[in-house]
Amino acid sequence: MLRTTVRFQFEWKIFSWAAHLSEVLTGEDRCFLAILDARGAVRQLLFGADKSQYDSQTWEPLQRSSPCWLFYHPFDAPEYTYMQWQNVQQSTMERLRGERFVDADLASAPLSSQAAGERIEFPTSWGVMF
Repeated sequence: MLRTTVRFQFEWKIFSWAAHLSEVLTGEDRCFLAILDARGAVRQLLFGADKSQYDSQTWEPLQRSSPCWLFYHPFDAPEYTYMQWQNVQQSTMERLRGERFVDADLASAPLSSQAAGERIEFPTSWGVMF
């Protein structure tokens, strides 16, 4: 059974941006892989055939060989979407989104099993299930 791992507002903001980007560029909610250079510029943007289908024989080697990337995978949307990024600086994510994060975005939301308010630094590498 899949479970969400969302704890922070920044995760929701990045998810919302990625879903919107996919919709705007493809006309539907498709998975994508953005390959970035060390300065955070997008060098490749690959879209899957649909929400869940992508060329794993191409995408996985790209992820292994690229220092920076962002992966959006709405494999069972709207119930489940997975996102992961590697070596993406906060400033790069803010530029891509067109909006800066605020302090509250980096503080945990209240959940039944944890208290609210844990604050973290923006994670340059992260994975989250929605």
